[in-house]
Amino acid sequence: MGDMPEVGNRNEPRRWSRRKLLSGMGVVMGAAAAPGTLETPLRIAISEQAVPGVNRNDAAAALAVWADEMAKAVNLRLADKVWLRPSAEVLAALRTGNLDLLCLTVPEYRRVAAFLDTERVLTDGGQEMWVMAAQGSGITKLSGLAGRHLIILDSPQTQLVDAWLTGALFKEGLSGKEPVRVTRQTRPAQAILPVFFGQADACVASKRTVETMYELNPQLGKKLRVVQASPKLVGAFMACRKDYPAHYKIPLLEKLTQARDSPAGKQVMTLFSSFNFVMTDGEVLRPSLAVVEGAEKLNEVLLTEKR
Repeated sequence: MGDMPEVGNRNEPRRWSRRKLLSGMGVVMGAAAAPGTLETPLRIAISEQAVPGVNRNDAAAALAVWADEMAKAVNLRLADKVWLRPSAEVLAALRTGNLDLLCLTVPEYRRVAAFLDTERVLTDGGQEMWVMAAQGSGITKLSGLAGRHLIILDSPQTQLVDAWLTGALFKEGLSGKEPVRVTRQTRPAQAILPVFFGQADACVASKRTVETMYELNPQLGKKLRVVQASPKLVGAFMACRKDYPAHYKIPLLEKLTQARDSPAGKQVMTLFSSFNFVMTDGEVLRPSLAVVEGAEKLNEVLLTEKR
């Protein structure tokens, strides 16, 4: 599909078993711990597009502590501490072999797929996006959003909401005749509570975010209803460049799956609105790639029709 490397005919993403990882690490850890290894710098970057709605200073501080901790755990030193960087800069560095590990969005991935190792990627497994409306609002399907006010939660998990809604709304006959009025918020309460109090007609947030809000305020679950859910979408993911040596790559990625084991790692997970990183393969990206490609084709058709 698109620029995605062929990963076989598996129907489900492949998760790397701990036994398989450890057996591979048994061969490579000796190399990772060899004298002089600390002189090999680990170059990390996170695209700014991967963390929308996040305070840049808070993100930089959290990432600096966590990256330093992670690098020491696998016996590597860090090249620098400028983790959060503009998209164009991150992609250019990857193309020229000047990055070892990066976090990027699916649209960005499509531009540099040939340079990434998608046999091993780290994601939170993806999240459903829920369009929520109040009971009694009369909004029972997406076509009911015509002329209404929709709040989109802007977060790392909701990266592909616009692309998904483009296709979903078009199928409901909403392609600009009666546009939906969209505003954005960066905090869950600011996106969801206005719908509860009747100040907005609907909102979009990840399933995980909505369920967390329900736990904090059970009344929300009694008044709000799911109008439509997306497939599981991956907002952003982490991967190494394709030719990064395996004796660094495997221990590094294994360490990343243990992020929640430390306070610094937990802080970064919160930053990414994620529960944990899971190591799998590029198959997990297929639904997200399909959504992005579908939205692009639809926009091209609509643009042609306007001409």
